[in-house]
Amino acid sequence: MEICDINKGDFNFNLRELEELCSKNPDALAIIPVHLGGIPLYFDPIKNISRKHGIFLIEDCAQSLGATYQDKKVGTLGDFSFFSLCRGKGLTLYEGGVIVTNQKDYGALVDRKIDQFVKNDFILESLRVLELFGYGLFYRPFLFWFVFRLPQIFWNLQGKRFKALMEYFSIDFPVHKVLRIRRSIGHVNFYRLEEEIKEQRQKANYYIEGLKNAEGIKVIHESNYGKATHPYLTIIFNDPEKRERVLKRFKNSGLGVSQIYACAITDYDYLKPILPDRPCSNARYLAEREITLSTSTFLKEEDLDSILNILGDL
Repeated sequence: MEICDINKGDFNFNLRELEELCSKNPDALAIIPVHLGGIPLYFDPIKNISRKHGIFLIEDCAQSLGATYQDKKVGTLGDFSFFSLCRGKGLTLYEGGVIVTNQKDYGALVDRKIDQFVKNDFILESLRVLELFGYGLFYRPFLFWFVFRLPQIFWNLQGKRFKALMEYFSIDFPVHKVLRIRRSIGHVNFYRLEEEIKEQRQKANYYIEGLKNAEGIKVIHESNYGKATHPYLTIIFNDPEKRERVLKRFKNSGLGVSQIYACAITDYDYLKPILPDRPCSNARYLAEREITLSTSTFLKEEDLDSILNILGDL
């Protein structure tokens, strides 16, 4: 496994480094581009590199269901793609996901492997149904504190920062099939997706317009080759100390100001035994300076104005 750094000012691969890594690793099997924040990556050069070296492209579309690249849906650009239906995603079943491939032979192979390794678990599935309905109840500004901020306070008191930020994951997790009731909920809500994305984009553009004259801030947004879903908008501060002041100011505001990740992937202590030791200086630069602005359906225009006013004052 190798880790490729991103650019300093966006989520795209550092293409020079990607080419070097593929050239130095003739046994590489796949490139995994991540459409982070619902923003499509600049995909053509990534695809060219993968074809040049004869390796697969596996799109990580966990945050980008509905995004497009050159009028094509993300998830249809590579050989395989994965979508997350976990909590916090645009379309959620609380836990679960979707595997997509654009080649029939691969599809049959995926189906066989799923049947071989993924079984029904009625106890876990019943728990997921309860969790999904609980999520539907608590995912509201006046209740979300109990399921997000309260556990965060608990884990911070334990000195477990990554668990507090819900960024501690084990490779040993249960896998089971999503059964009919949750699939039905997903199908019903799928038809709301485009309208929800439209609203997210409107809120992202509202932030972008409000920040266009802000000093010391860069907004990461879609480029002319793609159309983002913007489940959140990411901004980067020139000064990391100002970023810390902003996070502190919004800590208990209930306005959904947060972070993408706590640090670059190579800086998570619990991942170091399985990842190569690479500096990823650009990812580290971004992690130290970024915040995310929510585009939640629960945020009203006055909430967005409040966020912009606070950012302007700090």
